[in-house]
Amino acid sequence: MRILHTADWHIGRTLAGFDLLPVQQRSFAALRQVAHDEHVDGVIIAGDLYDRGLAAESAVNTVNSMLRTLNREDGLPLLVISGNHDSAPRLATGSEWFSSTKFYLHTRLAEAFEPVTLGDTQFFLLPYFEPAMARAYFEDDNLTNIAAAMAPVIDRMVAQFAPDKRHVLVAHFFCGWQHTQWLRDTRECWWPGRRAAGLAGAV
Repeated sequence: MRILHTADWHIGRTLAGFDLLPVQQRSFAALRQVAHDEHVDGVIIAGDLYDRGLAAESAVNTVNSMLRTLNREDGLPLLVISGNHDSAPRLATGSEWFSSTKFYLHTRLAEAFEPVTLGDTQFFLLPYFEPAMARAYFEDDNLTNIAAAMAPVIDRMVAQFAPDKRHVLVAHFFCGWQHTQWLRDTRECWWPGRRAAGLAGAV
């Protein structure tokens, strides 16, 4: 399986007053060409599709067009999560029927425990979340930071592992590497007391 991993598109961003949209559109054309040339089986977008939660109409139209091109025109499965710059509720609009075209968009913590299976691999799509969301989901007031919250998150994912599948975590968090070892072409990532067997995310 060949997966094209991307993240942090930040559509709608400006730099010193300069509109980056033309540059981002050229970058998207190059990304699309790579997907075609490499015959990828899917595209990951690991958060921050937009640069701001309340995106301008031009940014929304651009993102919609890019996703439609990859998914509907090119027929590529999309594995997408919301990042800290995205408005998760706004991004999730319409997501109930996206999966019918293999467009998997996860914006809520609960969705991280519903793996997406493509071929021989389970993908766990973990959107950006705040500690308060983990406390509410797990009903545990001790989850006061992301490091603490990751322990039950990873445990809940591991419980969903199919023994005959590979397992990939798509996330939008900073992660501290404690061990540099390649395992089936993916690097192991460690949180306190836990290990994710393969990370594809914005780190």
